[in-house]
Formats: sequence, structure tokens, C-alpha cells
Amino acid sequence: VMKLLLEHGSKINHRNNRNRTPLHDLLEVMHEDFQERTIHLLLSYGADVNAIDNENTSILREALMNPYVPLSSIIMLLEFGANADDCVGFLDSEMPVAKLLLQYILIKRISNAELEPNVTDFSTYSSLLNLKFCEHLEYYDELVAYKQGCLKELNAMRGERISTNYTLFSYINERCSSVKVSEDDLKTSLTEKVLSKFNQYPYCKDLIIASLKKRCLLKVLRNEKIYTWQQISDCSLEKYKVNLNSDTIQALAPYLSESDMINLTLAYRECYEVSLESTEVLNGM
Repeated sequence: VMKLLLEHGSKINHRNNRNRTPLHDLLEVMHEDFQERTIHLLLSYGADVNAIDNENTSILREALMNPYVPLSSIIMLLEFGANADDCVGFLDSEMPVAKLLLQYILIKRISNAELEPNVTDFSTYSSLLNLKFCEHLEYYDELVAYKQGCLKELNAMRGERISTNYTLFSYINERCSSVKVSEDDLKTSLTEKVLSKFNQYPYCKDLIIASLKKRCLLKVLRNEKIYTWQQISDCSLEKYKVNLNSDTIQALAPYLSESDMINLTLAYRECYEVSLESTEVLNGM
């Protein structure tokens, strides 16, 4: 019903007497996971992800104040461009939320501060975010350690060039808060290069996942030539190759998240040499 209304001209960013938008109101009353589809629908049709009401409550803040809003919805808002810097006070939330917010707050603050990358000393970055207000938390030490891990990785990314125009940092910073697919990514090997760095940056993996768009990952997967070996019978050591062809991958894609596609690609690549080696041994027996 909502999709039909939007298609027929309903005002996606209509403001009520409190200056609140439909997205504000949905996040305030959200209590079921299925409502996440409605959030995505509103955002896809141009809902202002950084709208602020008369009480200075942003869309992201509204979501964080509602305990029924799942982490996946918070991720969605950030990927559509919600400003995490507005929500520093929510770093005392549960750790999964706090870690996610930390990544987005730090990458944007480092970008805006224009500090020179230094792979051996990133202490100057520490002043960009003070966590003293979280000292009362049981997991304060873990939060501080996570912040330091993020800073170290983001600093290293600034010194890692993946193309003439991009460092790993600039690539991720430009794409983690936008759902638009860059033509550069479709025409070049940038997605491949970022994928190859994925496991080097565990603290900032949410930012990397957000920067890798599904369309680009699908292109990589379709060219991956994924296969496995199947025994001809239980009593035979002979095997034949079973391929996951591009049509099958295309059909599966709607059911896979970006994270699923990344994991499938990397898991296959990681096991490829080992499985190939084992197959050669078996076939040579």
C-alpha cells in the first residue's frame, strides 16, 4: 500500500506540527522486524535520512532510542548517509551498536580533520573522540581498545593506495555512506582490490562491507568460476567438477546480503589452493 502511495505522489518528507517526517514516526513506533522493509522503501524513495525535528531529534537518534529497532536497520540508515556524529552519546549502547557507530564517527572525523597519515604513530588521532563519558560502563576498556584498533586500521588505510585516484581510506569514506553504485567500480578492478584487503582490517569490516555494493560483488562472483569436486560414488576415489555457473549465481543473488557475497567469495578463494592440491593428490593415486 505504501509503495502505491509513494508511486502516486505521496510526500515522502512531509512534516507534521512537530517537524517530524514519516520516517521519524515509523522508527518511533517500530516493534517488528518486518517493518524494516518499510524503512528501506522510504529511504529508496528519497526519505531524508538526516531530517531533524523540533526537539533536535535526528532520524538515527530516533532509531537508537527505540530498543526494538534492530542493528540491521541502524546499518541501513548509516549506509543511506545518516550522520553518526550526531549520536556520539549513544556509544554507551550495547557493544554491537557502539562498535558500528565508532567506525562511522571515526572515519568521518579523520576525513574532516585532514590529518597526515602516519603508519607508525597515530596517537594524534586519539583526540578526535574522547570516551571519558563512557568510563562508568562495564565494557569501557573494551570500547577504548576497539577505538584504538579502528584508529590504527583507518590510519593504515590512508597510506594504502588501491588506484591512481584512491587510497583504501578515501574509497571507503566515499562509499560507506552512500547506496549509489559508482561506475568506476563496475568498469575497474577496484572492488577486487578492496576485497583482497578485507581480512586485514577486522575492526573496520562494517565500513568495508558498506562500501562494497551488491551489483559490483555480483560481477566479481559471476567471474569467480566457483566449483567443487564430487565423488562419482561412495566406493570410488574418482571425482568430477560441479560448477556454480553465472546464471545460478544471478538467481541466488536476491537472497544474499553483501556480507554473504563477500564471505562466499573469500571463503572460496581461501580454500581453492588447498582443495586443488588435495584433488591432484587423489587423482594421482
